[in-house]
Amino acid sequence: MTAPNSPATFTGQCYCGAVCFSVTLYAPAIFAGYCHCDDCRRAHASPLYHFAYVDASAFTLESGDAQIREYVRDERLSPSLKRCFCDVCGSRVFNRLAPEFEGRVQPHIGVFPAILNEAGASAHPFLKPRYHLHSREATLALDCVQDRLPRR
Repeated sequence: MTAPNSPATFTGQCYCGAVCFSVTLYAPAIFAGYCHCDDCRRAHASPLYHFAYVDASAFTLESGDAQIREYVRDERLSPSLKRCFCDVCGSRVFNRLAPEFEGRVQPHIGVFPAILNEAGASAHPFLKPRYHLHSREATLALDCVQDRLPRR
């Protein structure tokens, strides 16, 4: 277990290994949870996915910058969200989110604990999900998920 104020560093990569990254955290992710929305289900080909958004300064792209492609489905719906994937293997690697708050853009990176190299990273206190997002859109029967996390 990481001690308070002690950093935790995680590494991850795409399916083929062309894109590698690291994330160093000193505190829990800005927001972390499971998303059930239609867009995320389609983007990840999964009934839900675990995300953890961190300050962009915590994220380092170690290799594969030339292989990263960004996709925005509809600029009008979510202009600040870019889904980033490897153009070699097609794996989703991270998201870029740049929301504006009080007139200032605050860049975040969304990492997916499922593609981190460290065993148990999904359960680490800094990455652990804190809620289910868009649970009304869920295709998975959530009554069988007994994690006691709030459903939004």
